[in-house]
Amino acid sequence: MKILLVDSDRCEGAVLAGEFQQRGHEVVRCFPEADASVCVGAREPERCPVDSLGCDVAVLVREQSSSPRLSDMGAVCAIRRHIPVVEAYGQASSPFSDWATPTGTAVVEAVEEFDAGLRPRLVQAVEEALLSLPVVARLGRVPRVAVRGHDGRVSLTIELPDEITPVEEDAIVTWAVRAIREQDPFSATTDVMVTGRVSRH
Repeated sequence: MKILLVDSDRCEGAVLAGEFQQRGHEVVRCFPEADASVCVGAREPERCPVDSLGCDVAVLVREQSSSPRLSDMGAVCAIRRHIPVVEAYGQASSPFSDWATPTGTAVVEAVEEFDAGLRPRLVQAVEEALLSLPVVARLGRVPRVAVRGHDGRVSLTIELPDEITPVEEDAIVTWAVRAIREQDPFSATTDVMVTGRVSRH
């Protein structure tokens, strides 16, 4: 797994970088040199960890008592590109709490949970979009949805009950894909798999 380490707390970041590398993960930074005044992507766009290197997850390591710094901006770029952000030792008062998944002390384990490419925020967006469909009101529940991302592609799996009609299935798939594209316009492709009934997709 390629991990973007956004560590304004360089001491704790160095410890985590070593642990990630020992477990076979690749670690990249927006500020490889601690004293750099601008990120590596501003100087060499082809080395930008977010836009060019295809990171799987971003790990934010910051001093909880401090305000966000320029060196934390990699987390903002990751949020913009819908890369999952894990905030090491994150607290509810963190300015990143609306977008990042906080961890306790088991930071490495929490990060590795994203190795399957799960995208919980995209799942939430799809579920919210489907709530407005008449078929969902008729069923009384939102179909089960899973969204995964890998190498710039998004895979959407929707589990439908047998009583869904082909027209209703088309509506569900169309609205689900639209929700993903609205939330994540940077993914190259959205692959769709429908399960649970004999499907035409």
